Amino acid sequence: MALECEWRSQQGTLTGDNRDCFGIAQRDGVTLYIVADGSTSSPGGGTLARKLVQQISTAFPLMEHSPSDESLIALLRQQHADLRCDHATDSASYLMAVHVTESQLLVLHAGDCRLGRVNRDQSINWLTPAHTLANAVQSLTEDELASHPDRHYLTRSFRGRHFQAPAIGRFSLYAQDHLIIATDGYWADLPPDMQNAFEAGGPLPEDYSGDDVSILVLKK
Repeated sequence: MALECEWRSQQGTLTGDNRDCFGIAQRDGVTLYIVADGSTSSPGGGTLARKLVQQISTAFPLMEHSPSDESLIALLRQQHADLRCDHATDSASYLMAVHVTESQLLVLHAGDCRLGRVNRDQSINWLTPAHTLANAVQSLTEDELASHPDRHYLTRSFRGRHFQAPAIGRFSLYAQDHLIIATDGYWADLPPDMQNAFEAGGPLPEDYSGDDVSILVLKK
């Protein structure tokens, strides 16, 4: 089982490297998609994100047990054990979506990478929350969250210092479904018209100033 997918990414102005990355892996007909976003506030955030994606993509096909909540968390713990010494002060957000059955995605995520469903009018229904201080104790609209100064403080992520378990969700897949996995540069820094233009393949405006912008487009 696999969904049609396309990666679209453009470096922002906050760091010298693009810290957004993605990977795809398969095991016994089950497909894993992962998107990670390295922290802009730690020197090795981008390197940590890239290593995490590479190691997850390599280890997933070799897993001893079938993909499940428990086995995927164990996989994440193993990668954390391998990476923590070299990245004690670094962190990254990630979202893993595993196509476990024809009609279901199993999602594990920590940080501010998000899964969304694109509606027929091109608006986006965000299915997963961002793990930030801004929405930790109060419900915010998408506009309020995007502009809140505390959204940059993550309450959960892949941190070198200690392992944080991901949030887990299951989401139905429908005929002709259109999903995206996005980094915060996309869902928080771009207005809806620029989001639509970027997903359609257009570049960011020349005067854009902000975070890296990336989406993994998934279509059934």
